[in-house]
Amino acid sequence: MIRNDIYIYILSIMILLSPAYAEDAPKVVKSYIGVYEYNGTYYDPLGNTFDGVSSYSGPDYNYAVVVYELDNGQTIRQTVPLTDNGGTTDPAPTAAISWTDPDGNTHDIFEQIGTQTNNVTSLPYVAEVPIGSQISLAMNDNYADDNYADGRWNLNITENGITFKNATQYGGYHHNLSFKLTDINTNETWNITMPYKNSGRDYYSGIIPLNGSNATIYDISGSTPNAGGDPLTYEPTNFIKPKATPTKTPIPVGALMASMILITYFISSRDN
Repeated sequence: MIRNDIYIYILSIMILLSPAYAEDAPKVVKSYIGVYEYNGTYYDPLGNTFDGVSSYSGPDYNYAVVVYELDNGQTIRQTVPLTDNGGTTDPAPTAAISWTDPDGNTHDIFEQIGTQTNNVTSLPYVAEVPIGSQISLAMNDNYADDNYADGRWNLNITENGITFKNATQYGGYHHNLSFKLTDINTNETWNITMPYKNSGRDYYSGIIPLNGSNATIYDISGSTPNAGGDPLTYEPTNFIKPKATPTKTPIPVGALMASMILITYFISSRDN
């Protein structure tokens, strides 16, 4: 009996002294959309400038930038680099047609009539986009038009990152494109490559977590060589930083001593 009591005593003290750890995966706490007409300098919604390159030969080079703020302190910029028959443009000609807030209110930035895309709100356009919103993003390739009808993604902004379903790419040019995520503070990048598009039409869905998990492009169909194949998976490779280093939660000395006295009294009373 004494040996068991000693075992219980030691085990109880170990539990009291064991550290409490607190570490959560990062979450998105704020997001922003910015749409600009290129004027020789690339901007993001927070007012930062960044480097890019353009081979676009159309009359209106608009580009959209989404920024995500995480609760681990990271600020991440999303753009869409494109390489096609006309060259490389980063960010690609992209227009946020509209965004819909969690209450179902749609905020129009462009209108698409036939083969033309025209802004209905003056540019540059910048807005904070609440978590739970959806951004309708359209892309033009480097061909000499401005219809912004060569790619479409409906981006769902969640606290865990980005999701989209039934995205499309089409048009006469081939497309090598990605979603490029850039840490604004360190300039580290994470590229999530979309399925290669030849001269046909592609369809796919995607999940891009911003919590350290792998990104996945799935349900790939159409004329792409990736159609019907395995999902495309992309590891962030330490791009997303931990929310916090595990830290010990200190136990107040008074509470520890009181707990030890109670345990000792309990064992003593059993012996009596």
